[in-house]
Amino acid sequence: MRVAFNSIALLSPMTGIGQYSAQIAKGLVDHPEISAEFFYGRRWGDSIYPPVLKDRPGPLRALLRRLPLTYDMTHLVRSFAFSRRARAAKFDLYHESNFLAFPFDGPLVLTVHDLSWIRHPETHPLARVRAMNRYFEPSLRRASTVLTISEFGKRELIDVFSMDPARIRPITLGFGPEFHPRTSAQTLPVLQRLGLTHGQYFLAVGTLEPRKNLLLTLRSYNTKRQR
Repeated sequence: MRVAFNSIALLSPMTGIGQYSAQIAKGLVDHPEISAEFFYGRRWGDSIYPPVLKDRPGPLRALLRRLPLTYDMTHLVRSFAFSRRARAAKFDLYHESNFLAFPFDGPLVLTVHDLSWIRHPETHPLARVRAMNRYFEPSLRRASTVLTISEFGKRELIDVFSMDPARIRPITLGFGPEFHPRTSAQTLPVLQRLGLTHGQYFLAVGTLEPRKNLLLTLRSYNTKRQR
């Protein structure tokens, strides 16, 4: 099976969706019956390149993201690049792991992580909300199968977009073998350097955005410590 996979989320800095996409990409590379190609916005590759995974946006890219219509122009250019290769390669399947799918004539698998820009638009940048409102539903309607990361996500899609439940497959996220409890001796070198004590801190690995509600997390943590 020939699979097209959008790997722009790997271009970084990688967020949770980037980590999700990276793990799927690794699985596609390792699968003996799948021949995958990965789309990086301006070029394609048949493997996950470490230089791409370590890429960071420079000052110019950060500035361009703030200009009006930047997202629309970027989406248009990327759509053209994606479609040109997709027509030539004749992929059997396209997996879009990051909400907004490029034009594709064949079966589309779309991952929807949440509907937070609809439920809580005030916690997102305005440009992102506008882009999601414009491009998401057409992607959703074209998808052959929609993956959600929870049963709650499935119910949201049915509630907001009146989707056929048969088209939605909740698939909970897993974790790698590197995630397991450590003893105080194992954590000592790192925690000592950071001035932390084993078992008396919490780690938030999400992006620093209002929608992550870290203030509530901090208040909950302080309440627990005071008991």
